Amino acid sequence: MDREARSAGQAVVRALNAVSTSGRIHSLEVLRCVAALAVAWFHITHGGKLLAGAASPLLQAASALGAIGFHGITLFFVLTGFVIPWSIRNAPPVDGLLGSLRDLPSFLMRRLLRLQPPYAVASVLALGLNCLSTLAPGYQGSFSVTVPQAFTALLSDNLYLTGLLGGSWILVVAWTLALEVQFYAVAGLIEPWARPAQREALSPWLYALGVAAVSALAVLIPQNTLVFRVLPVFALGWVTAHQAMRPRPLHWLAMAWLLLLLARLAGIEQALVAAVCVALLHLALAAPAFGPAPLLWFGGISYSLFLTHVPIGGRVVNLLSRWPLSPLSQLLVCLLALVLSVLVAWGFWALIERPSHRFSRRPQLQA
Repeated sequence: MDREARSAGQAVVRALNAVSTSGRIHSLEVLRCVAALAVAWFHITHGGKLLAGAASPLLQAASALGAIGFHGITLFFVLTGFVIPWSIRNAPPVDGLLGSLRDLPSFLMRRLLRLQPPYAVASVLALGLNCLSTLAPGYQGSFSVTVPQAFTALLSDNLYLTGLLGGSWILVVAWTLALEVQFYAVAGLIEPWARPAQREALSPWLYALGVAAVSALAVLIPQNTLVFRVLPVFALGWVTAHQAMRPRPLHWLAMAWLLLLLARLAGIEQALVAAVCVALLHLALAAPAFGPAPLLWFGGISYSLFLTHVPIGGRVVNLLSRWPLSPLSQLLVCLLALVLSVLVAWGFWALIERPSHRFSRRPQLQA
């Protein structure tokens, strides 16, 4: 039975690897597209007062769709949990905790080189646009910042300390990146113990107990600024990756436990949303080659869109909502904000994100 499960897992891995020479799964890009557009539409429709109290059925529908879009964050977290073990599945296994500690700095460096340069530029862009907005006619805000304050805010944000220090992020989406960075550190420590080559020597129940124990930290350390609160969401993607590499019935038990834990922590609705995200991930793995070109393109720029949609789209909404608008005009403003956000994200990806990805894949960084 174990041999059959192993063969099935190897077949899944071969099918997924065959999608592209880089091992990227096209259908995951589609899910990134969905997540990024959902989060962008949420902030565009709910970040300002444009659709607040809308009486038009059309605007109410747009606002309701935006409210659902917030759950794109959950999909992003599940995808991150999957990508970590999947991305290092072919790396040689390490032995024990010493090996994981030895490899952790290199692992974190590669991940940060993908995230950090685009995020640093986006935070500077957001701060600059905040300053420029104070010069616009009809500005009603109270934003003001000195050079030392701006430097301190940028430093705190780019060290991912702002949430821990009780401050406000320059980019409102940055709290999710802070949690992802924390998850990278946790995953870098525990992944060597859970990889298929290592689990040969582990009891399956010991593996399940480890998943339960690590995810239970969400109950013991419930602070919103620490990753443990959302660790069950990341872990759902993480367990799914190991299920794809080497199917075991125990993985389904682990997923059920994580969903129950999530229901206890965040409510039934959040657990159901996470379950839908895991179902979408399994559908993507069942059809890894699925990826219409437009959706793959959107998926490719999803991180850039995630970083820039609030500074760009939010600015469009704030500026144009200063004039009386009909219901149709309000909807058109939201669509314009989304389109401009996508166009800026495209340029941002080409100029900032793509070079940082290429740099993170340099051979000397893989050692």
